[in-house]
Amino acid sequence: MTRNDGFEYREQLGPRDERQSLLEYLSGRYRHSSAREWRSRIESGQVLLDSERAEPEAALRRGQTLVWRRPPWNEPDALEAFEILYEDDDLLAVCKPAGLPTLPGANFVQATLLYRVRAYRADAAPVHRLGRWTSGVVLFARSRIARAELARQFAAQRIGKRYRALAD
Repeated sequence: MTRNDGFEYREQLGPRDERQSLLEYLSGRYRHSSAREWRSRIESGQVLLDSERAEPEAALRRGQTLVWRRPPWNEPDALEAFEILYEDDDLLAVCKPAGLPTLPGANFVQATLLYRVRAYRADAAPVHRLGRWTSGVVLFARSRIARAELARQFAAQRIGKRYRALAD
């Protein structure tokens, strides 16, 4: 298992969020935790509004920045290795093994291909993804121009993904 460094969830509140209390908003929007758990997080300073501690009953306003500092947790096991297939100033192509999530989600933050590739090249941004249990090539852009061009080529279907399955 990988013990991560925790994670900071950040969002900007919109017009639909106004006039709700912080506790109502969090417990209504993020139902993975009860109102009691959200109250405890707010009161312990894990939830901030505009970089300040807030009370559970604080009325929300459009444009406020809400931050939830999730403490470190043990992520599920995932493979660590990936192979670099190609690299230049604009592009990085890596071979992702099955079992390694491409992007954060479902309790994975650091045990992901994105986290590990960025430890190698901080400027790498994935152009597409593959599911956790799919192996194959993942392309990373290393510049804004390359990212836009690759996105354009994917949209125009000049480049794409092809899946192959092996069966017994």
